[in-house]
Amino acid sequence: MNQSHVNDDMAIPESIEIQPSVRKPVIMVIDDDYAFRLQVRFTLENSGFMVVDVANGEEAIACFSANRPDLVLLDVIMPEMDGFMTCPAIRGLAGGAHTPVVMITALEDAETITRAFDAGATDFICKPIDMLILGYRIRYWLRSGAILNELKISQDRLFKAREVARLGHWQRHLDNDDFQLTCHTPEMLGLNQPCEYESFFANIVKDDRMLARKTIDDACQAGLPFRVEYRVILGNGCERVILNQGEVVGGGQQRLAVGTVQDITEMKQAEERIHYLAFYDHLTGLANRSLLREYWLKRLPHAQRSGKMIAVLFIDLDHFKRINDTLGHPSGDKALITVAERLQGILRHSDIVARTARDEATSLISRVGGDEFTIIATEITSPGQT
Repeated sequence: MNQSHVNDDMAIPESIEIQPSVRKPVIMVIDDDYAFRLQVRFTLENSGFMVVDVANGEEAIACFSANRPDLVLLDVIMPEMDGFMTCPAIRGLAGGAHTPVVMITALEDAETITRAFDAGATDFICKPIDMLILGYRIRYWLRSGAILNELKISQDRLFKAREVARLGHWQRHLDNDDFQLTCHTPEMLGLNQPCEYESFFANIVKDDRMLARKTIDDACQAGLPFRVEYRVILGNGCERVILNQGEVVGGGQQRLAVGTVQDITEMKQAEERIHYLAFYDHLTGLANRSLLREYWLKRLPHAQRSGKMIAVLFIDLDHFKRINDTLGHPSGDKALITVAERLQGILRHSDIVARTARDEATSLISRVGGDEFTIIATEITSPGQT
């Protein structure tokens, strides 16, 4: 009988745990003192960091992108290109804008420290350096830098989202009328520079201006939330629709009105397009059966309350089928369009129901079938009225 044997040394373990490799933070040390760089390298490598050291600013700029350090220790006093020149140069490199840069200086006067921060330094440390605590301080700077970087990234994403959504945020102090606006392109929202509270109203279409101003002012005075839509004219002459909404927060001497302004032109155009497709005949542009029913249900109770009459005219085209059969459907369509235009010419333009909610109408012309039209005329006082 054959027996199968497995060598114990070749046994496959049940599970193998692979420890993920942890990237060590990279610290760039820029100092013209070789002995100092060697001392710092020894200290930081023993503390778990990877160290890149260079002797001057030119070398640092040349190798910065290749090493992408997490933190830079930069000596102030160096020949040719000192720390005050090197720091802004690093800030201008790809990835250097948010890298923590700590200036190393033997000078503790206020002027040197001020120059260090003006040059873009994150912090400074004075020589001689206590090597026993250097590793701890670097970990603190790295944590602080990571938090600031995350905040910066979040801010950039927020600004980008606002730009894409054409959204601005505003704040108005109700006691002293101090006003602030955060917006990438305020002119695209019809706001003037410098941005002040009055900028909201300067470019609003005249017909909407009074309502917008009253809505916002009354809400701020009463401490209530508000929402108002209005049209603005941009510098290039284009008309846009703006949504302005906000609320009052705080109390006492810290009452603030905060809100947002957003360009909703495309959304309003889409709404109007959907409304048109739902309630209007695509061939003639007249109201369809759905709008006819809605208009009738709205105007009938009004006529009953006012004691006035409603006239309903039903119009059918004779022998329309013969046009389609002999001349073709394109000719039939042209006939329907011509009839629709003539019916519209019978009524005054102001009487015909409009496509927007801004207008009022006392009459409705609709196409309810292939060759069938209906006219509803309201506000009739006598059968002989014309």
